[in-house]
Amino acid sequence: MRIIIIVMLASAFSGLFAADKPVPYLTGFETFDAPRIVRNDGPRRDDADEILGERIKCGITYYDFQANGTMGKQIALDEDGDVHVVWMRSPGEQYGVDRHVYYNYIVDDEVQFDGGEMVDEGSMGGYTCLGFSSETGAIPIHHERYNGENEYWSEAARDIALGWAEFTNSKAPRDDDRDFIWPHGTADRAGNVHVLSRFYSTVAADLVDPIPLQYAKGIPNDDMEFEFEDPVIVDDIKHLDYVAAASRETDRVAIVYMRQLFDEDEWADWRGTVGQVNNDLIVIESDEDGEFDWDERINVTNMLRPDADEDEESVFFLGDTLRPFLFVDACYDSDDNLHVVFTTAGLWEATDPDTLPRYSRFLDKQNLLWHWDRESGDVHFIADGWFDCEGTMGTWRANIAYPSVGVTEDGDVYCAYTYFSEEGDVAANDHPNGEIYVTVSEDGGANWAEATNITNTETDNADAGDCESECWS
Repeated sequence: MRIIIIVMLASAFSGLFAADKPVPYLTGFETFDAPRIVRNDGPRRDDADEILGERIKCGITYYDFQANGTMGKQIALDEDGDVHVVWMRSPGEQYGVDRHVYYNYIVDDEVQFDGGEMVDEGSMGGYTCLGFSSETGAIPIHHERYNGENEYWSEAARDIALGWAEFTNSKAPRDDDRDFIWPHGTADRAGNVHVLSRFYSTVAADLVDPIPLQYAKGIPNDDMEFEFEDPVIVDDIKHLDYVAAASRETDRVAIVYMRQLFDEDEWADWRGTVGQVNNDLIVIESDEDGEFDWDERINVTNMLRPDADEDEESVFFLGDTLRPFLFVDACYDSDDNLHVVFTTAGLWEATDPDTLPRYSRFLDKQNLLWHWDRESGDVHFIADGWFDCEGTMGTWRANIAYPSVGVTEDGDVYCAYTYFSEEGDVAANDHPNGEIYVTVSEDGGANWAEATNITNTETDNADAGDCESECWS
């Protein structure tokens, strides 16, 4: 069995302390202390140059930041064992100028397109993920802005034939003619595409409260396009933590996202990054024919908020001090069972609901990685990132980042993730270098093996351009 991972080489639950003032929107330069628990990540191997498997260069980019949190899938393995890859590329050193989505096809470990082929047709394509179906082949999903237009669109692209890289882009509809971008999506076994995207606004007043998450289904037609049904507003959310997954055994589709657990009358009290942390994890599944009942939702985490009426020694007084935040991924196994991996950050809410700010502490860089599946309904621990990482992490990252889950035909569940170590391997500009770790569960997600560092590169104190930082798992 092969495990294929895209790598970007870039230049317990208690404790309380008082914050001096409310924490503003995340800058990426916050530093927090945190309690320690035992981690399950394996040590580095003796040979720092040893990697597992084979490195295959798909292309390049100067746009190393591929996602603002959750990524979605950027790799697909077809029935012949060949690999399809998409990524966001800026071809020059002017960051974000002339940005596009690129695709490559790897057959028998040989790259078919030198540097990759451009997918989008506009001027600012990006933030891509990949759906795949044996009916339609690779389906890059991305957002786009066209020259001379101020509008943004989420799009899905169809190839003329498997691996030809001659794509036709189709615009997803936009609820109330608003910009919906940062798409995450998938394709089902019939080749239909399912696209989630979030409302985008440059008006500050629109950004402080939860904003709409949209779903749109596209059906392939004879003109190599997708004909989209009317969009549905799934919910209001605070961040970009959402994915879609499709079964290969039925027409079942899942929407998995993080939703703020406070009510609308509390929105004004939870503005800023801390409001983006205060979530539950929600799953909406269609039936096996692909039909959604939008009123049927599974709250995976059911996080408890503080209850000042409880005894101070009770666990219900403080409530839960973990919250789903920043990263989530999902897939189906061959038994049509949904598997989800997600990370949690730390949040200590104030016990008095009239207290402002409404929390005493939150931790967004220290985090824990978990697994849930629909069949068991249980949440199990995978990996620990509950420590202070040396160096400056940067925005929309955490010690464990970008987890990706997949299941073999035999039912083994694999999870790959980026890991920023507690100390050492920090670039000269103070940014920590990442590694890619992989772990496996042979019992459906209940227990997980010690993770393996499959990249194992170390370029401590290297200058920009000389670092080997595997940032995107």
